[in-house]
Amino acid sequence: MNQNICVFCSSSDKVEKAYFTAAIELGTQIGREGDHLVYGGTTVGLMGATARAAQEHGSRIIGIIPRRIHEAGIGWEDVTEYILTDEMRERKALLSEKADAFIALPGGFGTMEEILEVMTAKQLGYHKKAIIFLNTNGFYTPLLHHFENVYKQHFAKENYRSLYFVAQDTEEAYTYLNNYKAVESESKWY
Repeated sequence: MNQNICVFCSSSDKVEKAYFTAAIELGTQIGREGDHLVYGGTTVGLMGATARAAQEHGSRIIGIIPRRIHEAGIGWEDVTEYILTDEMRERKALLSEKADAFIALPGGFGTMEEILEVMTAKQLGYHKKAIIFLNTNGFYTPLLHHFENVYKQHFAKENYRSLYFVAQDTEEAYTYLNNYKAVESESKWY
């Protein structure tokens, strides 16, 4: 299908091996599917593992990185397209613009910000792209419980569960992605 899959994930090299295994599996699958990776442009953590695996399996790689992070020496310039931005907001805008779908591997504050921003944009009708949480080791389970609390207390409509999909592994994520049909979302306001 040659989709541009944007992967949000950790830049930490200190996380458990299971998360690296999931990142490598996802990168491998992106390449095998003939899809392209859009990501944060670094060599470190799950970002680097996903990008290396995708590249090894034939994927075109688009790395988008702010100058400040590039200057820290962790940018991976040996990719198909390496884009430097002046700030994080510009980076996120380009990641979103270039993506046909979004997958969140486990990650920290930046990953949370990125995936929640694209969820909010979808909720408001700015896009209809697939959004997938890859729930490796139950990483996202506490966040998903929080989402249920948000629905229960009417801070969001329960049908917004359809904004995203929770996959337990790469195979389940790709089954969803390959069968994804965009739907019109209901107005955010009650």
